[in-house]
Order: sequence, then C-alpha cells, then structure tokens
Amino acid sequence: MSDPLLEAQNLSVRYQLPQPIGDWLQRRQRYLDAVIDANFTLSEGQTLAIVGESGSGKSSLGRALVGLEPASGGKVLFRGADPMEANPRGTPAFHREVAMMFQDPISSLSPRRNVFQLISEPFRIHGVKTGGMRAEVERLLGLVGLPKEIADRYPHQLSGGQARRVGVARAIALDPKLIVADEPTAGLDVSVQADVLNLMRSLQNRFGMAYVLITHNISLIRHVADHIVVTYMGRIVEYGPTAVVLSAPAHPYAAGLIAAQPHPDPDKRRTEAPILGETPSLLHRPAGCEFRARCPMAFARCASEAPALTTIADGRQSRCHLSEA
Repeated sequence: MSDPLLEAQNLSVRYQLPQPIGDWLQRRQRYLDAVIDANFTLSEGQTLAIVGESGSGKSSLGRALVGLEPASGGKVLFRGADPMEANPRGTPAFHREVAMMFQDPISSLSPRRNVFQLISEPFRIHGVKTGGMRAEVERLLGLVGLPKEIADRYPHQLSGGQARRVGVARAIALDPKLIVADEPTAGLDVSVQADVLNLMRSLQNRFGMAYVLITHNISLIRHVADHIVVTYMGRIVEYGPTAVVLSAPAHPYAAGLIAAQPHPDPDKRRTEAPILGETPSLLHRPAGCEFRARCPMAFARCASEAPALTTIADGRQSRCHLSEA
C-alpha cells in the first residue's frame, strides 16, 4: 500500500485570547483550543470530508492543513515530509501543490481585480511562466464551464455560482495534488450546489487531485467523499469510510447530525434521537465526555471519564464509551 498523500499527526490549533487586566497583571495567558490532537490520512485522488456544527473546529483544522494557521502541537505530513518544519506557513513548493478554496465565493475574491487577474495571480506569485497568460486563463475558465468573456468581469458582476467556479479555476491553476475546500457550496441554490460538486468531481477524475471538503451539510458529501471526519468541540469523535459512518454511525453526535438532515419523503416520521441543547463554551469544557450534556445515551461514567478515540470492529474510530469493547 502506498504512503498517504496527506497525514495529520496529533494536530492541534490554539488561539491566544485578549488578556483581562487581572490576567495581564499576573502575567497569565488565556487560550482557546480550536483543534485538539487530530489524526487522519488522505490518499492521492481521494476525498475526505470534515463535518460538524458551526464552531466545531472544521475551518481551523482545514486552515492548519495548508499552513494558514500555525499548529500549536503535532504536525502535518505531505508526501511523508513536514512542509512546515522550516517555515510555519509552509514552503513555496508545498503551496504549489496544495490550494485552498475559501468559504465565501464573493468575499474571497479581491473586488479590485478582474477575473483574469485573479486566476493568473498564482502564476505570478510562484513565478510560473506560460506560453500566453490570456490563453491559459481562458483554458482554465473553459475547464470550469465559464465563457472566456468572464475574464474581464469583476467579482461584483458575478453570480454566486460563477464566483465559486472562478475560485475553482484559481485553485486548479498550478495543477495541485490537494485542494482544501471550505464550505464549497455555502450560499448557493440547491441546483447550483449539485453543479459545483459535479464539477469538482469531474476535475478530480480528470486530474487526480485529492480533496478535503469542509462542510456542515452531510447530505452533500454522501456520494462524493471516500472518508469522513466528524468533529465536536475541536476533537474528532468519529472517523471512517463515509458509506459505513452514514449508514451506521457509532458516535451519538454523528448519529444526531445525520438525523438532522431533511428527509426527501415528507410522510416519513423521524425515529432517530435528536441532538439536544447547545454546544458548551470552548473556554469552559465539561468534565468527562464533552458531549454528555447533549447526548440521549449518556450514563454515569460519561460525567467522570473522558472517552478515548477507539478503533472499533469495522475499522472505524469513535470517541464514545459505548464503542469500547
């Protein structure tokens, strides 16, 4: 079996918070742990989905994978090497092979640059020469299903779907091996969401790049992701093959997320247990299992002992006492 393209090893992200005057006088620092000890792998040409509610650490994890957020612990391996070892933001060679698609398709594009300038920017940054930049930009626009006339428009002249396709074109400009896409269909109509996902999948089949898809919408990744990571309060609570996790989730939080997805049949009654309450503050994490106050299956042990991420019979990993055997 070949080595993974991407590997997270005990990856953690911590943010320093502003100091109240009392902490400042006593020289105490306050931190928020957004990601804690994340471990997973991604093979070439495959898709990994990271799912969870807002505030679960998905975006922080994705940004740490590409070096946009420095890791406070652990490391990221790309092709078996640590690209952040010499530079916390990653090496130029690493950033030529890894691209990021940001959450908001309009605001992630500079309003002062037209589409031609936006798509050609990666070539300028990395000093990549082409036979003709205009022809190259038009080729990339064609790959994402946009007419060449779009090159002269500015972001405010684009629809949400067009802006997302421009973001895809810019992401694939340097022929990357990995694209991290943060909520690639957010804010788009359902039909446009399907078009964008189909486009990304066709480009993956054509060029063989791997994807990390960050989303809260599980129904969108059911047919596009090979593996799924479910995060809660910055920790991975379930990790495994997408089809297995979605058909028989081992963690109650994963089961609740799946149950929250709308059913296509309006006459079908829900039998799944819902997720109760609100996510606790990351600054005041509960003792024991951090999900216990919202879990319909919690019992006494959950209040006193934090569960470990355990490999279960079918090869999945789950952070739940009920999964331990």
